[in-house]
Amino acid sequence: MWVGWSEVKASLYIHSLLSFNYLQIDQPALGLPDRDYFLRGREDRKLKAYEKYARDMAIIFGADPTTAAADMSRVVDFEIKLANVLFFPLV
Repeated sequence: MWVGWSEVKASLYIHSLLSFNYLQIDQPALGLPDRDYFLRGREDRKLKAYEKYARDMAIIFGADPTTAAADMSRVVDFEIKLANVLFFPLV
């Protein structure tokens, strides 16, 4: 979700521009390019590799390894839940 800005012509006969903000609502982005990765199950090798990568990045940035493993597991669980409610694959 974000707020955008736009200019539009008021009409064909009035040459002034109107500007306004609008609210754009979209589906959330997942960490992998397609929701199907999250629907294959926790034992899928690509999903496991994604979780390991996320855990390793957290550790590189200073997280405790045990905490990073638990947190990234919860992140993947959350993304699986999101993938189950998205309407179509994200591109």
